[in-house]
Amino acid sequence: MTNGLITLHPTGGGPGNRELEEDGICADYLEALLHERTGAREMLEQGITSLREDGRFEQWGQGDSDFPAEDIALVFDVDRFDFAMVGARKQWGEITYVEAGKVEGPANA
Repeated sequence: MTNGLITLHPTGGGPGNRELEEDGICADYLEALLHERTGAREMLEQGITSLREDGRFEQWGQGDSDFPAEDIALVFDVDRFDFAMVGARKQWGEITYVEAGKVEGPANA
């Protein structure tokens, strides 16, 4: 976080890619939490319900190595960790990379 700016980066492919659906739902949930909006959890649950109804998780159950079936339980395990990962852009020669580190939550601060 720099000067109050938070950037969320999806891990899926480009625009219009179904892989981004759960990333978008997660980003919307995090944004609602950061802005302390009421109903954030309900919004997340609606997004997960939509993914279920659209059959998004069926792909993960078919043995695709990009979507391991074991990941489905993690999608539903909301607020599992009490920390965040924060990245800082770094430069090494001509290579630009992001170095990420764990930031403890309020309970562990």
